[in-house]
Amino acid sequence: MAAARRQYITDINVPQVGQTRVDQMYPIGSMLKAGARIVGGSDWPVSSMNPLLAIETAVTRSDPTGRLTGVLNEDERVSLADVLAAYTINGAYLMHQETQTGSLEAGKAADFVVLARDLFEIPPQEIGEVEVTRTVLDGVTVYQR
Repeated sequence: MAAARRQYITDINVPQVGQTRVDQMYPIGSMLKAGARIVGGSDWPVSSMNPLLAIETAVTRSDPTGRLTGVLNEDERVSLADVLAAYTINGAYLMHQETQTGSLEAGKAADFVVLARDLFEIPPQEIGEVEVTRTVLDGVTVYQR
């Protein structure tokens, strides 16, 4: 773990499980390398319901709000493409609905959001700040900014 450790990791987790186990928390990079399929989600109210903040966290392994400093095991970072799959097609797979939703393909439900910026064209530290400009569910716009 980086020298500037997150306070909640140090104050809560280290005393309970030890530094070695804390350094192995959230091993999504290792799981992907081993062939596992990862799925994104929220532990609300512990974490934000905003998936863009969670995506930024997975890519950077740091707190997108800036309240907590440091990086939690940077070796476990995942690519933007991998974490976007975790929130789309992999989530559909988990629910046994990958033939109906989870990707934009003919014959599937047109469920998607339009973002104000291309996530692949911005610094990873800005992903959580990107605004949703439109939400479409089953081909119908349900939100428009």
